[in-house]
Amino acid sequence: MDHDPSFHSEKHEGGNRGSRGFTAQTIVLLHRLPTLFDDASFAGVVYEGQEDFDLHFTRPEGKRLRVVQCKSMSLTNPEVREILDGMYERYKTDPDLYEGFELVAQAFRPKVDAVRLGTHTAARVQKGYAGTATERSTSPDFAARIDAMLAELKCTSGITTEWATKYLSFSTQIPSYPFEEDSVIGPFVLGCIACQQFEVQIPTPFRYAAATLHQTFELHIQEFLTRQELAQIVHDACRDYKDQVQRTGMKIHIDHWRDLDGRAISEADQVFRWREHYDSAGRGKVPPTKTTEKLLQELQAFESDSMTVWKDVNVQLLPPCSIAAAFIVGHTFRLTKEYRLSTPSAQEFWAFDRDMSQAGDIHLKVTGETPGQDTNSAVVALGVGRDITAAVRGHADAHGLRGKFVAYQTSVSQLKEHQARKVADDFISALRGLDGVGITDIHLFYAGPIALAAMIGSLMNKIGRVLIYERDDQKTYHLAFRVDTQTS
Repeated sequence: MDHDPSFHSEKHEGGNRGSRGFTAQTIVLLHRLPTLFDDASFAGVVYEGQEDFDLHFTRPEGKRLRVVQCKSMSLTNPEVREILDGMYERYKTDPDLYEGFELVAQAFRPKVDAVRLGTHTAARVQKGYAGTATERSTSPDFAARIDAMLAELKCTSGITTEWATKYLSFSTQIPSYPFEEDSVIGPFVLGCIACQQFEVQIPTPFRYAAATLHQTFELHIQEFLTRQELAQIVHDACRDYKDQVQRTGMKIHIDHWRDLDGRAISEADQVFRWREHYDSAGRGKVPPTKTTEKLLQELQAFESDSMTVWKDVNVQLLPPCSIAAAFIVGHTFRLTKEYRLSTPSAQEFWAFDRDMSQAGDIHLKVTGETPGQDTNSAVVALGVGRDITAAVRGHADAHGLRGKFVAYQTSVSQLKEHQARKVADDFISALRGLDGVGITDIHLFYAGPIALAAMIGSLMNKIGRVLIYERDDQKTYHLAFRVDTQTS
C-alpha cells in the first residue's frame, strides 16, 4: 500500500498518553463492532501484549485529529499497520461506518475500570465469538454457557440468551448517541424484580453501569449468575456512578466543528453528536435554525429524563465554541440547581452562582440607539470589550430588521466570573425592559465569551421570543437559534 501522507506511524515510549488512546481491550471491542469488521480479513485479528506505537489519522476535509494506540505481540508491526491502513482506506470511502472507530476509546473513560483491567482480551473474544460481525453469530458453546447461566432467571425475569448476548456486546454500541436506554437496559430492569426492589434509577446516565455489568458477565461466564447478582451489579454501578458525579460533576459536550482535537469528548459523560449537521452546513458556516432547534429539543429531553436525578449536583457543561449552542446549553439547564461551565480549552471555568459582591464597578454602556419603525421588535447587540454597533446595524439594515435598535458594550474587555454574572443580570434586565414596553421579538447579536453566553441563556425567561444570530468565519451574521422564552 502506498504511503498516505495523512497517515503516519511513530514509535512511542512510555506507555499510554492520557486516556484517549486505544488499548488492547478496546481494539478487541472494535473487532465486534457491527459493519466495521465485516469481512474475513479481520476475523482472526489478535491484539495483546506490551509493544506500543501511535498511529495518527488526519480525518478527511479537515475534521478532528485522532490518535489511535494499539498494543500488539501476536502480529508484527507491519501486519498491524496493514490492517489499520485498510481500516483507514475504508473510512475515507465511507466515514459514516466509522463513528464507532472514532469514539469507542473515548466512550470508556479511565474511571470505568471494568473495561480497562484487561479482561476483554482477544483470547476471551475468540473463544466466545465466531463468524463475522455482520452475521452477529456466536459459537454454540458460548450460547450454551449463557443459557445455563440464565436458567434460573428465565422463570421470573424473562431474560433470554439472545438478550444476554446483545447486552454483552452493548459496550460496542456506546458511541451511538443519545443512548437508547429503554430498548437495551429497560427490558432487563422491567423483568427483574430484584432490580425494582433495589430501586435502580432508569433511565439515568449509565455508561459506567453498562461497562461494569459487561465486566461481571465476562468474569462469571463459566458460572451461574443469579437474578439477585445481576440486580446488585446494576444497582452498585448506578450508585457508584452517582457518587462519582456528586464528587466531580457531570460533563456534557456538544460535538462541534470547532472542537478540532476532540479533547472534550474524551472528558465527557454525555455527548451530543452534532458534527455532521455542522459539516453539512459547510465548515466555518452557521447551521440553519432547524439544526439548533432540534439540538435544543434533544437537550431538553435529556434534561427532563436524566437530570432530575442530579438536581443537586455540580454539573460541568462543555459547550462548543458556538454562541448559539452556548445560549442553548444555558437556557436548557437554567432550572438545574447548581452547575459549572467550562470550555474544551479549560480556559473558562465559571460557576453560575449569584454572588456579585466581587464584581466591582462594571457596567454596560450604550454605544448606539435608534427608535425603529417596528414597535413589536428590537435589535439588541452586546459586545464584550468591543463595539459591534456598526456591524450589527449594517446586518439589520441589510435584512430589513426595522425594530428598535440598541447596542451595548461592557466597560471592561476581560471578564472575571462574578463580573460576568453582573453583566448577564444587567443585560437580562435591559431585555426585560424591552418586553415591558410591548416588544415581543428580540433579535440578539452577541460578541463575547461563550461562558457568558450560556450565563445569559440561563437567565432568559419570560422576555418574549429571542432570535440569536451567530457570525461565521467570514464575519457574516446568520440566524442560528430561536426560542420562545414565554413557554420554554
